[in-house]
Amino acid sequence: MKVVFGVDSSHIFTPAFDRVVRKGAGIKPTFVGRYLQGYSMTTAEILYLHRQSYKVLPIWNGQVESTVDTAAQARVAVQRAVRAAEGYGIPHGTLLPVDIEASFPVTVEFLETWTQGLLAAGYV
Repeated sequence: MKVVFGVDSSHIFTPAFDRVVRKGAGIKPTFVGRYLQGYSMTTAEILYLHRQSYKVLPIWNGQVESTVDTAAQARVAVQRAVRAAEGYGIPHGTLLPVDIEASFPVTVEFLETWTQGLLAAGYV
């Protein structure tokens, strides 16, 4: 069985951070998840990740506990996530997950509307 290991981080993925991750995990991550809001990626980081052959997983992290339960909230979230992704030049067809913490009272209605909205906008 092939193991796919990835990391999501609010920290800039520097060579020093990369060494810590590899040492702690014992393997090189296949992908690095980075948040689209509040923890902006830098040009140097993006170049480093590409030079190291990392895949980058963009993650929409603009939701908070009180904004994951209605279809209306999901529609707003999709608009904001798509705007952020396009601002980074992330191509359509890219997986764009939403960060939902265990304590969030997420509903099926939110998740279905999020998924439908992303697909309509050209993301997965």
